[in-house]
Amino acid sequence: MIHDTAASIGDARGAVVKVRVAAPTARAFAALTEPSLVREWFGELSARLETGATAQLDFGDGDFFLIDDVKVSPTTHVTYRWRFLGTSEPDVITWRLEPAGSDTIVAVSDWHSDRYPESNQELEEGWRDFTNRLVRFLATGSNTRYDWRRTLDAAIELPIPIDAARRLLSVDASRWLPLSAGGLRPGGTVILKDAAGCDSYTLDAVSIADAPPHMRLLISHTNWRRPTESTISLRSRGGRTILSVTQVGWTGVAADPAYQKRARQRFAAMWIAALHRAQAVCLPISLPADRD
Repeated sequence: MIHDTAASIGDARGAVVKVRVAAPTARAFAALTEPSLVREWFGELSARLETGATAQLDFGDGDFFLIDDVKVSPTTHVTYRWRFLGTSEPDVITWRLEPAGSDTIVAVSDWHSDRYPESNQELEEGWRDFTNRLVRFLATGSNTRYDWRRTLDAAIELPIPIDAARRLLSVDASRWLPLSAGGLRPGGTVILKDAAGCDSYTLDAVSIADAPPHMRLLISHTNWRRPTESTISLRSRGGRTILSVTQVGWTGVAADPAYQKRARQRFAAMWIAALHRAQAVCLPISLPADRD
């Protein structure tokens, strides 16, 4: 019998979730490290997790984590750093396994040195979902992965204070967003160019607010039934700024879920590239002035 009790605890910097799985420790360990098993409940892992390895965990909808600094103690412990979309600050993920008769207690911790306490509840909810998928997979042997995530979000740290970063939402928008020559305005266009082709998307609405600093974009396409909504926001962290984007409305763009998912994948890649450009735009601002 599976005891899917999943007690959880957290502090200001980390979250921990525990589950009991109906598998011996060797089988549970393999489900955390072997690509052929990880894909059944979590995502597509590009390489086996072993000490010194690097890998990518891909969810097939545009989301992925880059994994490095892997350390493994076979059947008992796996730890690594991962960065969401390759743009976020790294979190340290640690899995610990403890025998419990014929079962195994699996605990996962997600830790960051500078995390807002309120983030832990959301993280715990996400890890409960993932670990419960692990529980069901090890109990049944059936695939328990989710199909794709309906919200797209991404973030990057900028090396400048928030007052300087505000320009990214207005006068500097065309320096990092893939906009047409008309710039950031209603009726303007977002240009998306990738291996699938080059498409123009219309900015149906553009609004910018100061408190807190954010920008809202309604983005549509001639083939879409309804527009998506993107919110680009700035948040201060020390003397730096977190630039984040959230885009929703994917289920409304078409009736076909496969089309919805492909649209999300394309925009995920677009936003990743745009965030890197925004960071590059800010780097010269952060450099000290030359001295004679």
